[in-house]
Amino acid sequence: MKRPWTEEEIKKLIQDYRAGKKIEEIATELGRSWNSVWGKIKAYNSEKKAKEKEKAAGFIRADILEDEQKLAAILSAKGYVVEKMTDDKMDRRFVITTKIEREIKIGVVSDTHLGSKYQQLTWLWEFYQTCSKSGVHHILHAGDLIDGIDVYPGQEYEIFQHGLDAQVSYAIDNYPKIEGIKTYVIAGNHDYSFMKKAGADPLDIIAKQREDIIYAGAYGAYPEIAGLKIYLAHGRSGLGGIGPYARSYKLQKMIEGFTPESKPDFLFLGHYHTNCILPHYRNVFAIQMPCFQSQTPYERRNNLFPEVGGYILTLGLNDDGRKNNLALVRYEYFPFYKMKERDY
Repeated sequence: MKRPWTEEEIKKLIQDYRAGKKIEEIATELGRSWNSVWGKIKAYNSEKKAKEKEKAAGFIRADILEDEQKLAAILSAKGYVVEKMTDDKMDRRFVITTKIEREIKIGVVSDTHLGSKYQQLTWLWEFYQTCSKSGVHHILHAGDLIDGIDVYPGQEYEIFQHGLDAQVSYAIDNYPKIEGIKTYVIAGNHDYSFMKKAGADPLDIIAKQREDIIYAGAYGAYPEIAGLKIYLAHGRSGLGGIGPYARSYKLQKMIEGFTPESKPDFLFLGHYHTNCILPHYRNVFAIQMPCFQSQTPYERRNNLFPEVGGYILTLGLNDDGRKNNLALVRYEYFPFYKMKERDY
């Protein structure tokens, strides 16, 4: 019968192994066979690599989590208030400062996918120029500014900028920049793919290099302009397959999910690459956003046809002190039909 290892023996083995002692020496000192010591060393190395991998991926080991919970329980019992901090990148709230007039114009885009072979950069620039000529100073972006990596099988064949540095540098140099216009962008699933793979937030890096781009957080944000509350969102469910029969389904379910205190005046939803407008559902004016990317092989395989374009909204404001500041909504849709090949 094999003699079980004690905690003291394992501790000494690890200390000696780290100190560079030979396996033969360790085995002799512990009164163990060479194979037995070598087996424990292999198990130690495997566990060490697993911990490093979990740490890199952002996982919390169960034993560490259990210790945290015990500590929280002890502190709570002593009268302390213990609060575990969460990621503050979602649903950030901020105010867009602008000159208050009877009418305010904003632009809205989504899913520009820079770095993709199918990006439509020419049309994106044209839309920004149209916004500038129309007096738009603020453009909201509903996510997926860049194309990311490994979002779905085969994506590596659909991009011409490979890796974090390449896509970030390309976006910094090529995303439309027009004097007088600021872009407020949230991260979508393609942007956030680099967080999963490399632990880096590309939009945070881009915004630090481009004063005209404001990073508003991941997947959702609450910008406010002239007292009007907007929810900028990026969907999370997959695009695969034909999808819901009704285009309005995603918008309806999202609006129905808002609590009274979180319900916005406007909802702009990215990710789905197709248009849908709900003008007054639960008093929310909602648009499911088109994109600036032509049909990819992935979309073609999944029976998806993207629509390319952007919106300009004119918001008419009351001046009589009423609580609801909105008096008029006029939207203009700027579609682009003829896609550019190799638009990079």
